[in-house]
Amino acid sequence: MCSGNANGNLHSQLLCSKSRVSPVKQISIPRLELCGAQLLARLIKVLPILCVPMDSVHLWTDSRLVLTWLQGIPTRWNMYVANSVSEIQDIMSNCFWHHVASEDNPADVLSRGTDPEELRYRSHWWNGPSWLVQGEELWPPSNIVVEENPIEQRKNNVCMVNTNGFEEILRFSSLN
Repeated sequence: MCSGNANGNLHSQLLCSKSRVSPVKQISIPRLELCGAQLLARLIKVLPILCVPMDSVHLWTDSRLVLTWLQGIPTRWNMYVANSVSEIQDIMSNCFWHHVASEDNPADVLSRGTDPEELRYRSHWWNGPSWLVQGEELWPPSNIVVEENPIEQRKNNVCMVNTNGFEEILRFSSLN
């Protein structure tokens, strides 16, 4: 959470976190990243319980593909991605998603396996990247280019009918 005081000084500190172990069933890295974004959305959803006033909510992921999915219409994607994206978009309708470079992503500290004793000394984990407290105008640009044909795109089935020889079709079947 990044907050500011009356003097305009910004402070960033870990408010809460949640992590999951990858499922036993093999799942693609992009889908795991989408699960991470979904987990973040669900975590942010419960923050109002803490009675912390929020002017704006900015969410970060190091997956450009997930950002492409989140910026698109859910029905464009296959069922798994569409359901996840729909849930995230419903929960986070007034939030801003950004890209963070992997080396600046505090969540990667957990996903790469860190000893709890070592975690205690990781300021990157507790306070986020240093640029986060410099103000939004100094954040690194996301530079997200929406892909035209990203993976997990729904494939549309097309049915074609040849009208030549239509009489033969009627002879062997009915249109009903």
